[in-house]
Amino acid sequence: MLHEIKNFIKSKAVTQKIYNTVQTKIVEFQYHKIVNYYVLKNKKSPKPKIRVITHTPIVFYLGGDEMQDKSGFLQALANVTELSYFTKKDGSYGAYSYGVLNRKKNILQNGDQLLNLLHDMEKKPDLLLMQSWEWRIGLATLQKIKKLYPSMLIANIAMDDRHSYWVYLSKKIGSSGLIPALDHVFTTSSEAVLWYEKEGCNASFFPLASDAEVFHPLDIPRIYDVGFVGAKYGVREEIIQHLVNAGINVKAYGNGWSDGRLPLSDTNKFYNQCKIVLGVGTILGSKNFTSMKLRDFDVPMSGNVYLTNYNADTAKIFKDNEEILFYKDADDCLSIVSEKLRDEDVLVSIQRSTILKAQKNTYSVRINQILNTFWDQK
Repeated sequence: MLHEIKNFIKSKAVTQKIYNTVQTKIVEFQYHKIVNYYVLKNKKSPKPKIRVITHTPIVFYLGGDEMQDKSGFLQALANVTELSYFTKKDGSYGAYSYGVLNRKKNILQNGDQLLNLLHDMEKKPDLLLMQSWEWRIGLATLQKIKKLYPSMLIANIAMDDRHSYWVYLSKKIGSSGLIPALDHVFTTSSEAVLWYEKEGCNASFFPLASDAEVFHPLDIPRIYDVGFVGAKYGVREEIIQHLVNAGINVKAYGNGWSDGRLPLSDTNKFYNQCKIVLGVGTILGSKNFTSMKLRDFDVPMSGNVYLTNYNADTAKIFKDNEEILFYKDADDCLSIVSEKLRDEDVLVSIQRSTILKAQKNTYSVRINQILNTFWDQK
């Protein structure tokens, strides 16, 4: 019996590995197909910019990840708007999510609850702001809201367009599937701005950000050479094991690691306990297909040295080898870590420079970008 159980577990692990490999290949192929698709697609004229009333905006936010949204974004939004946000029927935060393969169930639960919440609001929102995809909320849901509340603007923050603009090669269920109902898209992938514009939708490049009240320097001992926060999957395990095998003192937190997920309240302290904080910016199981991550801003805001995969959008903000460190692969990562750990003066210099740049990329700055798109605040 024990032998059979072991074989089952092993087969499940093998199946998961195969699935992850196939999924990664599909996503990489899909990205290149999208790029080529928009090279050939004739450009349509974007919708005209919409500017509305000058009163304090009433905003309703539909998010998903509570730790992510409450790490500074919602706080900054609440400072300058009349804010309310989506909760489930039991009062817990964020949208229902049963996975991309359960699209109908997601849409039914989220659509009904969103319509109920909006109906019950005495003052209707000027803006419905989301961080979502078609498979989670449904285009038909947003089109119904447009009919019920014609003066309400709808905007989406698209944080994963490099791999979820389309989903499994479908143009309809990713973030692009919401386009017909959107007044504006704020995308963290700069090349996606052109994709939206060619579909006749307003879009802006919208880098991620951080919050100085959540992440900031602490005067505590640095007890780890390298620290990492994130789930254990794909190339992450390979890179960290490569460092460990070379004798680097590494500590990792997240689903799959021995100490599990680190609470948000402890993350800033952990960053400050590390000489270098490692980032792995690859998408799914890919080794060189990257996207912008929240850590790209949270670690610099904590005043600590951050080493991650090269990403063109992140490199537009942070200067390599001055405010951030970029690596190409596991060997390059180990080489950079070994070199920088031998020179404390260089680490201190990067710490000083990176926090200055991070302080220019706060959630308050990003929220102003959103509001300036819709409101004349003169």
